[in-house]
Amino acid sequence: MNPSVNILVTCTKRKRFAATARLRLGAVGRGVPGDVARRWTERLEQTTEPKVHASSLYAGDHWRIAAGLPTAAAACGVKADLWVLSAGYGLIAGTARVAPYSATFSVGHHDEVLSRFKDHNPSAVRDWWQSLSRWPGPQPNDPRTIRDLVVRNPHKPIVVIASPKYLAAIQDDLLAARSLLADPATLIVVSAGARGRGPLAKNMIGCSARLQAALGGALMSLNARVARCIIEKGPTYPWTVAGFQRLLETLRMDEAAEQPPARKAVTDEDVRAFVRNALRANPRARHTTLLREYREAGYACEQKRFGRLFKEVEQSHARAN
Repeated sequence: MNPSVNILVTCTKRKRFAATARLRLGAVGRGVPGDVARRWTERLEQTTEPKVHASSLYAGDHWRIAAGLPTAAAACGVKADLWVLSAGYGLIAGTARVAPYSATFSVGHHDEVLSRFKDHNPSAVRDWWQSLSRWPGPQPNDPRTIRDLVVRNPHKPIVVIASPKYLAAIQDDLLAARSLLADPATLIVVSAGARGRGPLAKNMIGCSARLQAALGGALMSLNARVARCIIEKGPTYPWTVAGFQRLLETLRMDEAAEQPPARKAVTDEDVRAFVRNALRANPRARHTTLLREYREAGYACEQKRFGRLFKEVEQSHARAN
């Protein structure tokens, strides 16, 4: 059997192509997950917007690194198939053709999944994932669940690169997939913020935000950087949690890992430009959410200063509209 793996990576809010108003989840009415998902997927099916390969839609540092993981795997003799964990489409292949859309599990975003549900029960995101999985999706005959991937080849390791919010949505699917793997240890979860707790704890490698100082880059791309670092070290096939963990522990850590990462200084106009673009994409964005995103992207801005500039741009934006 030729060495091969499935690599599953979360989508990104940042896209290379803007979504139309109709393909923004915030434009869909509220309700129970199944009903909201039905209305949403009908829009995805009926849209006449030009479609692009999923691998070409997403933008940002996280996706740039994630898209390069199959190449890193090939360098150590392993064929990797890239899959996207999309809050709007469900599980899709990197080669699937999709329309630009906006849907996310990120809290506070105008197109946040959980905000569509009347009771705001956090467990509803798992119902949402299951509802998307029952939809045939953009590419006929492709697997629609992680479990389906395992059914097709139970000997193929799975590497999942996801934030805690996405893990919460796909947890049931991951547990079902693990139960069918020939070796449950070949399910490997890379999630620096998950803290190794819950039913998936034994499948998580022990990484944390402290690794950012050693690997560099923005916090939002840390999970992808950790996975790339390990894969480039050439883990023994079949890939396992223990194998990944051993290679991660060879990474040199020093005192700098305890310090917050250095951020790039910016001008007031840099901040205004960022806020203007963010408000165009989401007029209801909150300054606290945008400040967090700005800092995670590697830029320095004091909270009071950011709040002042945000209010200035918000007022200008309101007058213009």
